[in-house]
Amino acid sequence: DVAAFLVQGKRERIEDTYFLDHAKGLFIVADGVWGSKHGEEASKLAVDITVETLKKREISPNPLEIKRNLKEVVAVAQSAVCTGFGSGRKGSTTLTLLLATDSHLVYCSVGDSRLYVVKAPPVSFHSWWRQSVSAPLSFHQLTKDNSSFIGSKDPTINLGVYPLVQGDCGFLVCTDGLYKHLQLKWLESTYEYEPVSFGEYFGKAKWTKKGSQAVLQYERSPQEEVDLLKQSCTEAYDNVTAIYALFRQVQVPLKNGKAL
Repeated sequence: DVAAFLVQGKRERIEDTYFLDHAKGLFIVADGVWGSKHGEEASKLAVDITVETLKKREISPNPLEIKRNLKEVVAVAQSAVCTGFGSGRKGSTTLTLLLATDSHLVYCSVGDSRLYVVKAPPVSFHSWWRQSVSAPLSFHQLTKDNSSFIGSKDPTINLGVYPLVQGDCGFLVCTDGLYKHLQLKWLESTYEYEPVSFGEYFGKAKWTKKGSQAVLQYERSPQEEVDLLKQSCTEAYDNVTAIYALFRQVQVPLKNGKAL
């Protein structure tokens, strides 16, 4: 289940762009770089070119092949932005894209937009009569931040293949407006951005015992989470964009009441 939102915040214009195709497992966010004269145009162009290029390609289910394709697609977006606006800050943008398969998250990122994997903590039913365990979700960053961007001379491209494991229950793709806004509210005296405690802003899940399986049931759907999150981001300094997904069913085998 997937939901997304874009909030303008206190910026004069919207420079963020996002795209999602649930059926193909494709999720993209882009953030026009601050100080770039055509940031909003660059972010839209980068996303449009990325989607158009991927549509023309036969994407293999092999994660390593997907990774290679994503790197090539970002190179096409880089060329298009440089051709349209020239290199440098005339037109520039971050770009983070994810292709999610049944077993992997394959991602490619330029800049400081981020991809997180959402995890539920290990579960243990201590006795036969205890039927559920409340579990706060945690968010682990997969991408690496850098000061590069689409439109710079030699952008740094961050590529990765993440194999999904038991307890992984979703993902979050967002621009820096989200994590900086939440972090500044949380540690406004220090203005430090790490680590981001998304658990304060997103709900919990509940492990329920069903036979030999532990089944994760979410407190709220992604759309409900996004609707609540939007309210807290309306006064953000920057544009805030996020795509939030939770896997519909997470099951973990149990042995003697403990998750394997």
